[in-house]
Amino acid sequence: MKGLAIAALAARHALHQRGEVLFRGVFYLAILLIFARLWQALGAGGSYVWYIALTEWIVLSMPLLSVEIEEDVRRGDVAYAIARPVSYLRVKVAEGLGNGIIRLLMLGGLGGLAAWLLTGTPPPRGLLLSLPLGTLAFSILVLTQAAIGLSAFWIGDTAPLFWIWQKLLFVFGGLMFPLEVYPEWLQRAAYATPFAPLLHGWARLAFDPDPALAARTAVLLLCWGVALVAFVAWLYRRALVVMDVNGG
Repeated sequence: MKGLAIAALAARHALHQRGEVLFRGVFYLAILLIFARLWQALGAGGSYVWYIALTEWIVLSMPLLSVEIEEDVRRGDVAYAIARPVSYLRVKVAEGLGNGIIRLLMLGGLGGLAAWLLTGTPPPRGLLLSLPLGTLAFSILVLTQAAIGLSAFWIGDTAPLFWIWQKLLFVFGGLMFPLEVYPEWLQRAAYATPFAPLLHGWARLAFDPDPALAARTAVLLLCWGVALVAFVAWLYRRALVVMDVNGG
């Protein structure tokens, strides 16, 4: 219940951060406009624009949780936060989810309307099947941000690690292009990673609403999510040990 209360408080705070949401929204629209013109020039259908609208929706809604945790570690704020009744990690993840939900709602409406106007085609028939899994994927991505942020206890600057993670997500997740347009060897490599279900896996369900495919994608997301929860919890325990050794 405390986690829900923290997430709700973060969501209310995010409602007042209009400048940041506006910046993300303008960037989102620019991406959709550029790719709509690109696919139009190539003679491709509007489904590609809708695909990018879905994948970019998740990515642009993500909070920069890794940066926030790194700054807390650098300033020493973590030492004060762990004395509170609620776990520092739980607070940060709840705040990230609360902020992210507001961005998901705002950017989702904006991106859906823009994709509809740019393509002249209505939302894909499987959209309602893919969105719940997209929200689950978003939650998992927030956890990956937390893991990257916790690495600041060992490496200090998490920017290189975030950059590598981001590029792997973009390529193997199929951010800009569906994995089906990749060479076969690259498709096999992508499907062997956790990145494919986090973006492409749920997004393609909007265009191919196959219940069996949805079930497989859900199982993959849940398995990777459980593994990530265990890893982040272990990483947090190790970080607390490091902090104790270094004198808090």
